Amino acid sequence: MIEGITALRVWEAAMQKPKAASSKKVAPDRARKVQAIPRDYAGNWVAWSADGRKIVAVADSFRACEQAAERAGFRADQVAIDRVPASRQRLTGSGM
Repeated sequence: MIEGITALRVWEAAMQKPKAASSKKVAPDRARKVQAIPRDYAGNWVAWSADGRKIVAVADSFRACEQAAERAGFRADQVAIDRVPASRQRLTGSGM
């Protein structure tokens, strides 16, 4: 019986703990207003701004995307270039 009471107290103590810290990160991420990737970009390369909030260029190849970003006024060290998967899922900048 003592084991049952101890287990109950451990369980009650665990239920009293504060929520995980990760739940506090959700609101700031949503507040950042990360741009969603349009489905039209599936299979293409996109260049993201340094903060990952805005798509600054889109192209069929990595090099063409890099050149398009430069034409838009962003140097290669100021962007992150990723390939958008050919998928039905919608992705966002912070999710990549």
